[in-house]
Order: sequence, then structure tokens, then C-alpha cells
Amino acid sequence: TEAQGTFRGLGPVDLCHVTKAFEPALGALLKGEQRRGFYHHVVGLDCSSAAAICAYFGELSQRQEPAGWLSGGDWTIANGCYCAYDAFSRADLRVDVRIPGSVTAYVVDRHGS
Repeated sequence: TEAQGTFRGLGPVDLCHVTKAFEPALGALLKGEQRRGFYHHVVGLDCSSAAAICAYFGELSQRQEPAGWLSGGDWTIANGCYCAYDAFSRADLRVDVRIPGSVTAYVVDRHGS
């Protein structure tokens, strides 16, 4: 957000943060759910609506590889945030997705509001 004033041209590529939850098969015996965050860049995704971004997260969930038999559990996508810079309004479009549940779309300017 602070670097928005320095972007030139169309700005940076889109950024996606995904929080994955590991659910052990023996959840009652082990520590329970663990969460980890992962980032990746996205180029070419249609950002014209929050529904298109939700479809992207749905595709990520479907493509999630099963954990190996030795791990004793599965990783699932719990939530995510998609950030796309709009060069015309000079602001970030952000879409927060919670799986299952809600979608929140909002805009953040260079002042953080």
C-alpha cells in the first residue's frame, strides 16, 4: 500500500495470498488444525467482478493436491486475499474470500483507507 505512489505504467502484477489449513486425520490425538500462508503472483485473471475472483479460488481448491499418506492429514484452503492494482484510480482492489462463507471486495488507496 505504501509503495503505490511509486508505481509506473500499469503497476505490478496481481498478488494472491492463500491461507491453507492442515487437518490431521487424528485431529483429537494431535495438535489440531495448523494454518500456513502462501503467496503467488497472478497474470491475466479477469478482475471485472468479485465472482470471477471467487471462481479462481474455487479452481485453486479443486486443484489442491492430496497430502501424502505419510502426512496423516489433508491441506485445505481456508481463506485468501486477491490484490490487483488499478492504474486508473491509483488504488488496490482487494477481494477477501473465506471458504466456505463470505466474499468482501474493497478498495485501498495509497493512504491505506
